[in-house]
Amino acid sequence: MKHSRMAAAAAGLILTVTSTLSFAEQNGGDLFKYYACNSCHGENGSAPIKDEIPSLNGIGEEKLVQLMKDYIEKKAHSNEGDCDTPPTNPHLNKIASWLSKQ
Repeated sequence: MKHSRMAAAAAGLILTVTSTLSFAEQNGGDLFKYYACNSCHGENGSAPIKDEIPSLNGIGEEKLVQLMKDYIEKKAHSNEGDCDTPPTNPHLNKIASWLSKQ
């Protein structure tokens, strides 16, 4: 019984690590969709659903990272926006890199 529990725990740990690694390796386009950025900014960041939502195309990668960080910081201190789970910094970089090439 004890060995069964240990084996199940080890299998769960392996699945968790594998899932985390594959998630960490996703490209910016996949992360853009995972964090639901496309629900407001459009499929490639170029077709916002409202006039007050900016297009994310034609902005350099560094500026995009800063704009996204500013948005997340503002969201953390207000009820504006729909970013429920903000991207991590490494994911922001991947998203910005991908958007800068759209």
